[in-house]
Amino acid sequence: MRKITSLTLVVSGCIELITSIVLYMIPSGRIAYWHDYRIIGLSKAQWRDIHTTVGTLFLLAAFIHIYLNWRPILAYLKNKSKRLTIFNKNFNIALIISLYFMVGTLYSLPPMSQIVQFGKYLTVRGNSMYTEPPYHHAEKSSFKKFCAAMSISPEEAADLLKQQDIFVDNFDKTMEQIAQNNSRSSQQLYEIIKPDDVAP
Repeated sequence: MRKITSLTLVVSGCIELITSIVLYMIPSGRIAYWHDYRIIGLSKAQWRDIHTTVGTLFLLAAFIHIYLNWRPILAYLKNKSKRLTIFNKNFNIALIISLYFMVGTLYSLPPMSQIVQFGKYLTVRGNSMYTEPPYHHAEKSSFKKFCAAMSISPEEAADLLKQQDIFVDNFDKTMEQIAQNNSRSSQQLYEIIKPDDVAP
């Protein structure tokens, strides 16, 4: 049990590290979903879900690890005379480091401020490489509603898409569903049906 728990903690921790880096670097949601942005075939939503579920496994393994190693942990809290002292030197150092990172994030102290700013820089840089959707969560709109927002008839838009071998079988399906059914992104569909008087 100890070996399985420890190895689960290591493996899930590595996966959490990878998903954290991906989510740290990926463009913001409105851009990622509009362009169907993927890394090694996985969308932002899939990376986020993996981060959440494996994070739960990591926490569960951590709790079991603490339970199985309770005696050694208590030993870390004992002084030279073997008396339990929670606020000993080692615990205080660990507590100060943890609190510094927590409070430092809120008050923009280094290196937390640099970490946060670099994440924002990566997001802005990623966003600048892609076009914005015409409105918030446009990919979640039905084809009919999206066309109305773009001042184009659904029938005319469907004909334009059909010329590019993209088929709309139901005007009530979302742009995202139609795009996925045709192995495209919502943005690619938009570029085809976009009226000429709309700025790129």
